[in-house]
Amino acid sequence: MMIEFVIGIIIGLVLGFMYLVHSVKIHVKNQEKIKIYKTIDTSRRIEPNLSIELVNNVYLVYNEKTSEFVCQGNTHAEIEERLLFNKISDAVLVDKNNIDRKFYIFKDGKLETVRAV
Repeated sequence: MMIEFVIGIIIGLVLGFMYLVHSVKIHVKNQEKIKIYKTIDTSRRIEPNLSIELVNNVYLVYNEKTSEFVCQGNTHAEIEERLLFNKISDAVLVDKNNIDRKFYIFKDGKLETVRAV
């Protein structure tokens, strides 16, 4: 009789912990979506207009539609400088090397990494 009570409590604790972990995962995923939506200014929607890929440790940036070369750099900081030099103020860069289609938001002179939703 006592053993069933203890086993019931253990099962309850395990199920409660599993539910807590699941809830935290959902919360984190929702926070990532909120971050993406806050990053992209909804009043002027920016479509993915540039692509970026890493070739031999050099980032190459191309126009997404025309495939025209835009700039290159060894670091994100160099890419930021060169995009500003080319008078590009806002852009969404699609990472062509990444399987999960990671995006970079270029806004206010800084690149910010966000995952696709």
